[in-house]
Formats: sequence, C-alpha cells, structure tokens
Amino acid sequence: MSVAVKSILSNEKLILPKCPLLGLYADGKLTVEKHLAWNRKDRYSILIFYSEDDACYVASVPELKGCMAHGETREEAMQEIQDAIEVHIQMMQDVDRELPLPVLYV
Repeated sequence: MSVAVKSILSNEKLILPKCPLLGLYADGKLTVEKHLAWNRKDRYSILIFYSEDDACYVASVPELKGCMAHGETREEAMQEIQDAIEVHIQMMQDVDRELPLPVLYV
C-alpha cells in the first residue's frame, strides 16, 4: 500500500509506501524533513542492560552505531541516552550523513 504526500520543502507530490509498524511513510531513507516531523528521541530503539564489569547501566541505540551512554540507575542511563541521541543526530547532520530509519525490535 502506498500513499501520496506533499513535500513541505519542495511542494512536490511524493508516492511513498506506508510503514504500518511505525505509522509513518518510509522510502528507505530518513531525510531531515521527515526526521524533524517526528519526535526523534522517542522513535529509536534503546537497549539498557547492567554491566557487571563497569558496575553501571549501559544504554545503546542499535540504529545509531556508537551511540551509547551509561548511568548508575536505569533512569539515569535513559536520561543520558536521550542527550546522546540528540548529539549523535546533530553530528550526522553536520557531516551530511543520512539518518537511519528507526527499527522496531520485539
């Protein structure tokens, strides 16, 4: 199933396949235009685990390679990873790297 949407940047009509899991329209690429329309910090998967070696909780974002943070509690690790996601996305945009689509992990 696909849908026609209007680009807010170029005013042209785009035909994109519907992504039912995310409720978004995806063409395999995440442009800045689409990314800004989402609440980006809440769209990416966050994995949190306790590291015995580091004696802290470690949070990572599988879609954003290298995006990690840690905290003494799960809540602190979650707060830190939110900031890390923002910084990671900004750095990718600064060097004109394509942002990956969020993935639903079950």
